[in-house]
Amino acid sequence: MSPTRHGSGNDPWFSLRASEHPWLNLLFDDGTGSGAAHLARLAPNGTIEPELQRRALMRFLMAFSHRPNPRVMLRLERGQGSFTAEEQRGAAAFRDRCESCHSARLSAELATTRVPFDGWERLVLEPRGPIVWARDGYERTGIVPYVHANGARPSSLRRIADKRPYFTNGSATSLDLVVRGARLDGERFLHGGAPDAAEAIPKDEAAALVAFLRLL
Repeated sequence: MSPTRHGSGNDPWFSLRASEHPWLNLLFDDGTGSGAAHLARLAPNGTIEPELQRRALMRFLMAFSHRPNPRVMLRLERGQGSFTAEEQRGAAAFRDRCESCHSARLSAELATTRVPFDGWERLVLEPRGPIVWARDGYERTGIVPYVHANGARPSSLRRIADKRPYFTNGSATSLDLVVRGARLDGERFLHGGAPDAAEAIPKDEAAALVAFLRLL
């Protein structure tokens, strides 16, 4: 029986020739611009063996993180190290309206990593913004079709300003549309399919909420 082949056309255990894939020099760059030399030391015969590939992938995954938040970096360069009054109102609105789903956790899977409200400002205004604004579990918020019988996972809002379009069906093209389309039906928070009697978020609160979301 021949080995299973995947989308790359390669067997799961395969080697790569550095001469055939110049971009590998970038992957093996240690930050000094000497990726080719570093690769040559690791693979002196010019062949990147399967084990080396897997070690490199694991190193990448262990080091990977979001790049510093450009909006926060600009704020810090201007000496603005705290929320504006509008952003503070938006943070409070998010706490009251949104955080039960998009939890202020450092790890979406671990409820013990949830950051209390008085710690949000400091961490949001750190360049890497470690709060992921997500949690495990599923919610039925009216955005269909649902990707799971129980609804959809509350997605991470980290860098949400750059993740357009929004929702699993791509139905909102801006944060303003996301917030303006939200409805409160008693205890339920709905992003779509709300009954006519459901309540919209007041305009001033919605604007503050968008200002806060742009920082994440």
